[in-house]
Amino acid sequence: MNFRNIAFVSLICFSCIATENVYAQNEAASPLNPEFVRPERFGVMVGIGGVQQSGEYNVNCDCPRFRKGAGSGFLLGGVYELESRSPYIFGINGGYHNKAFSAINNVTNDTTFTTLDNSSSFNNIQLLIKHKSEVALHELFVIPYVKVYPFTQTLFFKLGAYAGVVFSSSLNHTVSLNQSTVQLENGETVRVSFNKNKLQQNGYTLQDDGSVLLEDGTIPQLNTFQLALTPAIGAEFRLSKLVMLVPSLQYLFPLTTISNSGTSYKVSSWQFLLEIHYLLRKS
Repeated sequence: MNFRNIAFVSLICFSCIATENVYAQNEAASPLNPEFVRPERFGVMVGIGGVQQSGEYNVNCDCPRFRKGAGSGFLLGGVYELESRSPYIFGINGGYHNKAFSAINNVTNDTTFTTLDNSSSFNNIQLLIKHKSEVALHELFVIPYVKVYPFTQTLFFKLGAYAGVVFSSSLNHTVSLNQSTVQLENGETVRVSFNKNKLQQNGYTLQDDGSVLLEDGTIPQLNTFQLALTPAIGAEFRLSKLVMLVPSLQYLFPLTTISNSGTSYKVSSWQFLLEIHYLLRKS
């Protein structure tokens, strides 16, 4: 074999090596071309977070509307994700979601006072009164979602569509005195309290803490079906060859109202989620 043939063979070998090397580089990890196939997986999920009420709720009495409620919630459920050869993964999670929150209205009422022996009455006495509502919602939910890894194989963004069914709700509305004494027109300061007998005659209950129970039941005009968007950001950490720890921060943006008895009466939530994924094969 002469030098020209050796050079030609060498050039062919170099070209093959270079082509293979370029192909390998093209197949390397990148946002558009991950290094390995992400296998099918399933897991469990738990989450906690704060709950915020927006809009206002109309109570079943001549009382102020409730606004700016706040509270907490938690969720429990399962997770399933399909196998993917791209940075986009499709999955679904679902389970039980609890949301509980309260709202307080402090108002000043012009009140008529009557002495215990009914011998005297005083009109237009200003009294500070606190109205409090406590709401709880129990839902079953599913969230189909798409997850993308834009920069690395650890950090991800997720967008889901929340669909929930409220299977139980409760509403507790109480009123209590924000002051124990008032000053009368003649300058005298007297102690004030609710008249238990009159409350019972009108069908109300005086509770042990001194508040009066006005409503105790389910949410009227409840919208059973709830929809929301759930953007999230999170990361994946490998615990073993087949187990992943997946923490994330999720926001629940409501699209539907809780009840028609109000104006834009919705509940949003920030949630910290912790998931454990089991891979159905090694990656």
